[in-house]
Amino acid sequence: MYLSRVAAVNGGLPVETPAFTVNRLCGSRLQAIVFAAQAIKLGDCDVAVAGGAESMSRAHPRRQCNNIYIFPGVGQAVTAVRATRITDAMMTAAAAAVGDAATIRHDPHGTLLPDRAQLAGTATVVAGAVAKAAVADAVAPALTDDQIDQAIDRTRWLPRYQPDHRVVSR
Repeated sequence: MYLSRVAAVNGGLPVETPAFTVNRLCGSRLQAIVFAAQAIKLGDCDVAVAGGAESMSRAHPRRQCNNIYIFPGVGQAVTAVRATRITDAMMTAAAAAVGDAATIRHDPHGTLLPDRAQLAGTATVVAGAVAKAAVADAVAPALTDDQIDQAIDRTRWLPRYQPDHRVVSR
């Protein structure tokens, strides 16, 4: 199915309007937006419509390791120590911290990833490793390990969910 053509015509654009589909398993929406922005910037068009729909049913199952294990800690570290950028060493430190937290480290039948029930703790450990790498790379102010730990504790956020008090009419 030529999804972009169907969307354009059903959206009211003339049939003569150019359209193209980005066919990826993941990331097609963002890539479509990038292509549209580039076309405008290069003068290929004045206006572009971009969007996407991804079909992960065609993909092999993948774990969202970066999204749940790496990025929360990286974001916390950057915020805590006011890093000016993210370096390769910081990402390597994050990956090493996740690997060190893998359950297989203490259980021969464990997994290669940390226990999902410990996500908040894993994020804090990752944040510490990333923050230390940021200081070592001089992309954050010079801090001692104790100062780094205190900064991470100050920026740590744990959600608290309020009970749902909606009134349901019958």
